[in-house]
Amino acid sequence: DQQDVNPHLNPMILDAATVVCVRHDRMDGWKVLLGQSQVKNWLCSTSPAPDETVAMRYPGEWKFPGGVWEEKDGSVRETALRELREEFVGIDTAASPVLHAIGVRVTLPVRGRQYRMHNFVAFADENHWLNELTKDVVNRELRKRIDGFEQLLKNDAYFLLPRAEKLKISPELYRVEWFTFPEAIEMMRTADVVPLVP
Repeated sequence: DQQDVNPHLNPMILDAATVVCVRHDRMDGWKVLLGQSQVKNWLCSTSPAPDETVAMRYPGEWKFPGGVWEEKDGSVRETALRELREEFVGIDTAASPVLHAIGVRVTLPVRGRQYRMHNFVAFADENHWLNELTKDVVNRELRKRIDGFEQLLKNDAYFLLPRAEKLKISPELYRVEWFTFPEAIEMMRTADVVPLVP
């Protein structure tokens, strides 16, 4: 079962998981929910000064929620759900969300790291928390997080926090949006995104 693959199959490759959230629209057909990455990686930055801030690896990129397996997750399915809740803030998944495993792929090396990506899909007709309004709910919560973070940034209080606290409040995404399949495929193929300005 791909949902419970042993995360220690190859210690040289890190296990990770992602969720593709999709719904069917009568007018536009199939749509996928993507999140737009922030420009600055505040977790790795040491001050708000331009020469001391670190850019995200792919600033402004539209992406699926996902991340690296952690021991507390138990399975890569739980990794996928945790990353969904952490990145798409405000999503209140059901007690038993329905995810379908759709494949496992090993990525090309990036900065000396490779990932075994466990990919899942969540359909709106099987998950009541995933619908047309999901975008608005998540964007409101993201805005709240960004506003709270900016208040801490004004007096440098953010940089005095322990890393664990920074991790909880650092904004990773700017917003989420539903895209038709052709829009999403073309955007990812060409990396043609509207850049965010730091």
